[in-house]
Amino acid sequence: MEKAPLLDVRHLTRDYVSRPLLGKTHTQRALDNISLTIDAHEIFGIVGESGCGKSTLARLVMALDRPTSGQVLFDGEDLFSLKDKELKQRRRDFQMVFQDPFGSLDPRQKIGRIIAEPLHVLASKPDKAGIRARVASMLESVGLEASHAARYPHEFSGGQRQRIAIARALITGPRLVVADEAVSALDLSVQAQVLNLLQDLREKRGVTFLFISHNLAVVNSIADRVGVMYRGRLVEQGPAQAVFKQPLHPYTSALTDAELSVDRFGRQARKNLPNRSAETGAGCAFYANCPIAVERCVHERPELHTVALGRTVACHRLDHTAQ
Repeated sequence: MEKAPLLDVRHLTRDYVSRPLLGKTHTQRALDNISLTIDAHEIFGIVGESGCGKSTLARLVMALDRPTSGQVLFDGEDLFSLKDKELKQRRRDFQMVFQDPFGSLDPRQKIGRIIAEPLHVLASKPDKAGIRARVASMLESVGLEASHAARYPHEFSGGQRQRIAIARALITGPRLVVADEAVSALDLSVQAQVLNLLQDLREKRGVTFLFISHNLAVVNSIADRVGVMYRGRLVEQGPAQAVFKQPLHPYTSALTDAELSVDRFGRQARKNLPNRSAETGAGCAFYANCPIAVERCVHERPELHTVALGRTVACHRLDHTAQ
């Protein structure tokens, strides 16, 4: 019998409605029928441009926002069917690491209190001595010292602050950690240290990660599988190295072609993606920018379908029924 995934996202859609003082309301679809699964102990990456819906997906997986439609099943349990008290207790099993390590840490509190906060929130009668010992152990597990608990966030470097944020996320013993651009604000050498730490935590603690980033190289270095998002839709999924080495969807190809390079002055130069605006409607979200689009792409939405072992893609040109 095949084991059920730890995280099962089913047909997740999220609309945001703006209500101006004058004029008609406008609905913006941030997520459009997203489905994916993540197995226990896996690192699943999500890549895509800014505004494609990556952070909205993270908030829904964490049940920080509610979907317009669809389900998020954690270990077979629909998070949005739980009562508030049940969801609060369930939160010990999934935690989040944010992009800005300094902005996510209260500058008025000492590190020990910051890391221990989830335990104080979840426990009806916190064991203060036990919590202090647990914080000390957690600091050491992320490469810091137990004595650091008495310091404030401003006394640490960016990489150290991100380690503190990871320690706070892990203090409840979660099975899933959502890392939303968790290394994008860090220098390259510090990025490598944090990525190695996440790999160690997966191996030693069995933590599962949903790792969200716009940086393909970072995701390729850490993820087992990857999903590529464009305008709220999932356009390709598969093993990370296979997807980046031989992309199937035209948008994934455009992303890989737009990889960062360093010029002779040491600055990062980026080849811009085409951005011809178009209403996606019922058709493919990428058709206006796609070099291989056909008439069918304008009127008919391509669904994810299997094209190779472990590879799925939403593209009519890779569908044998396409004309």
